[in-house]
Amino acid sequence: MSAPVRTVRFDLSTPQAVSLMNYIETLPFAEIEQENKTFEDAVAECDGRPASEFFDELRKQVKEHFSNAKSYHPARPVGASGRTS
Repeated sequence: MSAPVRTVRFDLSTPQAVSLMNYIETLPFAEIEQENKTFEDAVAECDGRPASEFFDELRKQVKEHFSNAKSYHPARPVGASGRTS
């Protein structure tokens, strides 16, 4: 049975991240794979898109899916007559 493998990504733009990466590189059980991708390249690789575009599409699909539904009006709680006495 092999041990689980995890992927950790670092933004090496801070001294703390560089120090941590340098330490991890000294560990005998750690394997570092260098990636020289920009954020934009990584997004393009996984067919990513801006959040606003994602939510616009989601709203459109929800609206289409529920276009035939009647307006939702929650029922009064059981025993509520609506009278004020």
